[in-house]
Amino acid sequence: MSIYYEDSRDIYIIVPLRDAKSYPSRPNVDLLLPTRRFAGECYFWIYTNAKHPIIEFWNERLLPRKVADKDGRRWLFMGKKALKLDLASPPIIRFYGLKDPAGDICLITSNKDFIPHGGFADVERQILGYNRESLGMSQIIPNVAIVGRPVKFRLIFTAGLAGIKRGGRIRLTIPRIFSKPQIKDPDGDGYLEIVKADAQLEILSIEVSRDSWEWIDVTAEFKEDLIPGGKVIICYKAGRTQIVPFRYEGTDRSYWFSKMPPMAISVMPSVRGYFAHLAQEHSHTLTFKADMPDRLHLIIPSHARTGERIVLHGIFTDKFRNLSDDHPKHANVRLKLIGRGLEEDLGGPRNFYGRYAFKMLLDPLPKGVYRIKAESPSGRFVSLSNPIKVEDSSPNLYWGDIHAHSEMSDGIGSPEYFYWHARNIACLDFAALTDHACYFTDNEWLWMQDLANMHNKPGKFVSLIGFEWSGREGDRNFYTWRDELPLLRGTNPRADSLRKVWRIIEGMEKEIIVIPHHSLLNVKWESHNPSFERLIEIYSMWGSSESADMQLWRMPKHGISVMQILSEGSKLGFTAGSDNHDGRAGFSGEGAYYTSIYVPLGFRSGLTAIYASDLSRREIFNSLRRRRCYATTGERIIISFQINDLCMGSEGVWDGSARIKGEVHGTSRISRLELIRNGETIWSMQPNRMDVAFSWEDHQSPDELVYYYLRVEQADGNLAWTSPIWLTR
Repeated sequence: MSIYYEDSRDIYIIVPLRDAKSYPSRPNVDLLLPTRRFAGECYFWIYTNAKHPIIEFWNERLLPRKVADKDGRRWLFMGKKALKLDLASPPIIRFYGLKDPAGDICLITSNKDFIPHGGFADVERQILGYNRESLGMSQIIPNVAIVGRPVKFRLIFTAGLAGIKRGGRIRLTIPRIFSKPQIKDPDGDGYLEIVKADAQLEILSIEVSRDSWEWIDVTAEFKEDLIPGGKVIICYKAGRTQIVPFRYEGTDRSYWFSKMPPMAISVMPSVRGYFAHLAQEHSHTLTFKADMPDRLHLIIPSHARTGERIVLHGIFTDKFRNLSDDHPKHANVRLKLIGRGLEEDLGGPRNFYGRYAFKMLLDPLPKGVYRIKAESPSGRFVSLSNPIKVEDSSPNLYWGDIHAHSEMSDGIGSPEYFYWHARNIACLDFAALTDHACYFTDNEWLWMQDLANMHNKPGKFVSLIGFEWSGREGDRNFYTWRDELPLLRGTNPRADSLRKVWRIIEGMEKEIIVIPHHSLLNVKWESHNPSFERLIEIYSMWGSSESADMQLWRMPKHGISVMQILSEGSKLGFTAGSDNHDGRAGFSGEGAYYTSIYVPLGFRSGLTAIYASDLSRREIFNSLRRRRCYATTGERIIISFQINDLCMGSEGVWDGSARIKGEVHGTSRISRLELIRNGETIWSMQPNRMDVAFSWEDHQSPDELVYYYLRVEQADGNLAWTSPIWLTR
């Protein structure tokens, strides 16, 4: 795909329909249209051998009006339409009646006098005056880097046959998660310099790209002609890069979330031209690889019954929790079972599945709370598992992450990898891939639902179907226990407000849950619907929205805190997730300022714990709806919390006092327990141990409605929040 647009000039959007998406039972193909900020009348063309093609754009259909070329595949004029395009909201465009979409092309332009001829390369040459293949080529050294390590990049650009005229420009694009490029301090982080240029070249600007808030564009102008074959060498010192393994190899910047290699080059060969990205085969690639294995993570179920065998998972990662291509070295690890004052040697890791993970089946245990400890003479790979509580009864405790993204919208990683990673590496019991509804097509949604259904394995792993809706009232995730879910886009006028959304899904209250997230950022609460909105995500990689003065928050606060929402009388349980954009639910990167591929995400992924009778879609969904859940900052802390024998998420009647009791079993020492009543801490304790039981009674009669929840803080800084319990006088 290509999009050409400069201020005060015409816009051209060229889309080869080989990129369009299909589904076997559907009569159309569809795609996400590349966009820029633009408003005006546009003209639609299609290059096809179909006799009666139809273009559908926001439910309006365009039919052929005029034939330009009449040879085989020919250009058909499909009409004009006033467009208002926005960078954050690329529209869906659909095509019907095509015989062979793989060779077809769609063109949208504001130039009413432009008549296209020939194929994709021919039309680009009409617009640009040259082929992109003639712009030049780029090379980057190194082209393989280790995540999290400082890198000094050396970019070599060689001008192509077109050369670059005086007044022409080149533009380098650098992700904002990298060190901010600067040209003033040679010893400072982010220093960027032109170390060689065969024609005088001057850096004009370093600023956030107008094409994406996630990129920094460095623009430089030639003060004299750069001849074909002329070279430019630019060095960039990046003390901060990224901690997520990924191979960058695309060159186009069709969307704000396009994944270009750092220091990707676009060229404007003359002062009155357009910026065009290099042909993909002429552009550099850049691969970030995981570091050597440095950590061992031990994961066991949080609950088991006497007589039940227990599965221990062990995962070796680098220090950022990435899977490494290398075997763990010097991993002379001994595993020990600890609990009830006992310590039992379990031997070394065995039963590996891959280079980095193993699974061991342990014998049944008597009642009690246990953990697994890893030790090694070198001091490396020392680890402690989450606790497991063995008892004869009580509901099962399951762990999951129901808020994550993949390459199907603005993230990376395939959906197939998402489900594999969630089940086999993050060791989750349930998960949901909630890609942004505005960044995938209807045909893709059908396929995504099929994939979620295929990976749903009752009793072993639950995959809920979900998506993220974004609109004027903030961001909400939609979920169902069924095999399909109506798709709603906040960019579609039909569903661009919650008032419209509630009307569309009215009557489906027992089939759909809607969960707002990062409420401090942008959530508006005027259109709250308690029939669907039974929960709120209190923590993710954005941080915590519990209160406006939380330290676990870095972003602007244009929304409303969870405490404010509760104070208005809303009854919401708590979940936590990742909002991960790396296709890795429940086990994100950690240990760096930015823990994902995007700027806002700077914390580790959270987890949701659910008490449920069995591991099935229906039961996980119903337990969420009943608010039988709690949230953590990623640690599998066991919490039970009751008031007057009501479990978390329940509603009851004040009978003279609130008799509070509970247990907490941590993954580190419990440094503080706080009981929150109507937004204020009314009781606390500092156990300074890993296992604690507590009880307390509140005699202060409420005026009308009172809610309580427990906040848990560990010595390692991790937190947990139980869903509230409400009592009415």
